[in-house]
Amino acid sequence: MRQVDEHKAVTRQMAQAYRAAFDASNNVEYEAWAEPGTLDGDKRWMICKHTYTSGNLTKTEWADGSATGFNRTWTGYSGYTYS
Repeated sequence: MRQVDEHKAVTRQMAQAYRAAFDASNNVEYEAWAEPGTLDGDKRWMICKHTYTSGNLTKTEWADGSATGFNRTWTGYSGYTYS
């Protein structure tokens, strides 16, 4: 069994600060999670980008390719590379 330091492990379900940005069709295009109290400019956000085809979600990619790093800023979400 893999052990995790519970004070350092943060998952999307545990994070409480949340941001979203919508595309022209009102679909959630970007989502971000962070610890409560995190400011938009703090490098403590985990961000993903959703892609839709014919209104259906077809792909979710992560800022700089990482679904585990809470080290992005919400204010910079549109400038990251997603993979």
